[in-house]
Amino acid sequence: LYEFFDIQAFLKFDEVFEVILRLKVPSGVFLFNPRIDDVLRAKARIARTLPALAKAGHEVRILSMGIENFSARESARFNKGITVEHVDGFLALAKEWGSAYPSVFKPFRGGTEKIELGFILFTPWTTLKDIRINLEHAKARHFAEQGYWLYSTLHIRPGDPLFRLAKRDGGILGGRFSDKGQLFGLFKNEGDGAKVVRWRFRDPKVAVFFAVIVRVCAAEREANSSVFFAGDPLFALARSLYSEANAAVPTLPLAVAFGLLDLMQSPRPPRSREDLLRGSFRRAAAAALLAAAPIREEEGPRGGHDRVGGREFAARSLDPPGPARGRPRAVRRPLRARLSRAGLPPDRLLQGDLSEERRGVGRPGARRRLRAPETSDRTDRARGRLEA
Repeated sequence: LYEFFDIQAFLKFDEVFEVILRLKVPSGVFLFNPRIDDVLRAKARIARTLPALAKAGHEVRILSMGIENFSARESARFNKGITVEHVDGFLALAKEWGSAYPSVFKPFRGGTEKIELGFILFTPWTTLKDIRINLEHAKARHFAEQGYWLYSTLHIRPGDPLFRLAKRDGGILGGRFSDKGQLFGLFKNEGDGAKVVRWRFRDPKVAVFFAVIVRVCAAEREANSSVFFAGDPLFALARSLYSEANAAVPTLPLAVAFGLLDLMQSPRPPRSREDLLRGSFRRAAAAALLAAAPIREEEGPRGGHDRVGGREFAARSLDPPGPARGRPRAVRRPLRARLSRAGLPPDRLLQGDLSEERRGVGRPGARRRLRAPETSDRTDRARGRLEA
């Protein structure tokens, strides 16, 4: 294994490996630490060298390469100059080189095939809008559906430009974090938490989102026990829900993050962290199940039948958040555990209404109108079609 610390060695990629090949160095792993724009600058040199490296049995890995953030607001604070266009250009090259020369160029964390790059998802200034931008961009680019990037936080050190910005804005720096989970990533990477400045989220909703999702990620990463979250009741609930959901259908943290974000941006979000956690898993498991469902026929609005796939059915059953328009609708398709022969999470995970805002609550003082799914002809017909 050979590690290069000088960026100039990477920028002269072909020249460096010309010497290595001439010396007939035994096949090995060569580590570099460039930026994404460095790879783009050196792409011609890399492309013409890869065939010889493949023949010699060499492997090139990149230790850590940061995107940091897809939100323009957050990226401006980092002042790194990496754009979405840079990221897409790099990913296209990585896919091309990986296809042409397997096991030679491995740019992702740990040398794996999963797309995982350096990321800072949470800062003191993060908003729910920033989180949605990042999750949607990451999903569109096939990022890993679990991992450090989903709970990565900014590490502020005294004297840094962001330290001065936080001090100027006020209400951020203090004696403790908004949530102890802000040190979870550093703890897992064996970092020194004593050197990191404690800070708080400016948006309390983001603090809640982080507290929930970091425990979901910890439940995925540490299925049996967690030294860091030992005795934490919210983590215990996350671990229980994660186990129950995945016993029936693969339910990874990224899907839970989307479910959590949808709930928190809905007109009537649950008030407690525990209810947010339960609702997030319910949505993630339901979406995963229905997205995998085969195409079915269902009655159209004016007779006849529409062919509806699992994703479309999930989208109709789990309305995306948005401004309320008039009176909330009653649930038309209560989600029951008999939707599939393959098996579902327990009834307490997938049963009844899917979100608080869809319970048919009308004007103040109006009575709730909930159909009993057992006696609903429309529900029985829909269930019969799904089980046909």
